[in-house]
Amino acid sequence: MGLDNVITKVQHDGDETAKKLISNAEQQADKTLQDAQTHAAELLARKKEEIDRQIKALKIQEENSLEIEKKKIRLNAEKEVLQLAFTQCLAALQQLPRDKTLMALLAKATKELPDATYVSANPKDAPIVRHLTKLQYAGTIDCQGGIVVENQDRTIKLDLRYETLAASVWDAHLKEIADLLLR
Repeated sequence: MGLDNVITKVQHDGDETAKKLISNAEQQADKTLQDAQTHAAELLARKKEEIDRQIKALKIQEENSLEIEKKKIRLNAEKEVLQLAFTQCLAALQQLPRDKTLMALLAKATKELPDATYVSANPKDAPIVRHLTKLQYAGTIDCQGGIVVENQDRTIKLDLRYETLAASVWDAHLKEIADLLLR
């Protein structure tokens, strides 16, 4: 073989080797690119799932917050209705005939506290109370109506003010009142 043939053969072998190396490098690059694309697609899918879960959780949280807010608004409205009803109850008590109401309260006081000595009432009811009882008038009290009686040494006090009577009945029957008002 001549030198030219050897050179041609070496060049040809070199070209073949270079082509194989380039082909292998391209295959390796394609595989690496394909792996990277597959990994990126998997990451993207996982991130999308995570974002979907977070969106779902936020929606649930928002719905729960709205539900709580709705309940709070409803409860506040119910509370206002009940408070208005209580206020109207007190107003209705004030519309009762004062002399008959005070006479009934004084009779109740005498029965429940036989050793009652002192009686107090609001300034509006004071003249009627003084006229209706022999109990010593102890002074005026801040109330919408009714009386407070005490024994001689003032250790026992019977509170028969409208506010106290209404609150007592109200507390004892709040469930029934609420059921009637808030159906």
